[in-house]
Amino acid sequence: MAIITFMRVKIGFLLLIPDNALVNSAIAIFMGTVLSICIALIVSRKWFSNVMVYWFHKTTNDDIWREVINWKDGSNLKIYLKDQEYYLIGHQKNMEEKGEESWIAISAFGKFDKKTNENYREEPSYLDDENVIYTVRLSDIEHMEIF
Repeated sequence: MAIITFMRVKIGFLLLIPDNALVNSAIAIFMGTVLSICIALIVSRKWFSNVMVYWFHKTTNDDIWREVINWKDGSNLKIYLKDQEYYLIGHQKNMEEKGEESWIAISAFGKFDKKTNENYREEPSYLDDENVIYTVRLSDIEHMEIF
């Protein structure tokens, strides 16, 4: 309300609008909404994230997954599992984060032998089928490559 009063004194066109609590509240709500939308648009832009990294060495994201995985189009993943002789290749579909019970789902996947890079034990490959989904617990993953 102080800003509205200041603007009434400094900006002439606001003098034409009646000066009462209801009108001033409506102006404040309108200005707050416009300002919030502008800030949200700026913060959601990639260039703003780049500026934050350059100046403060911090991104606007809460976790690493928002930074490295393309959530709009999905990312291709190569997942190495702990204590397994194979790795998975697939297209990232979804991820659920719940502490120790976090999961990642991949579609169009295949299992490949770590040593020979061939299909693991003649298992079928679903690399061309987006409807087949494989889920893996994040705690079972040794490491992951994202393409």
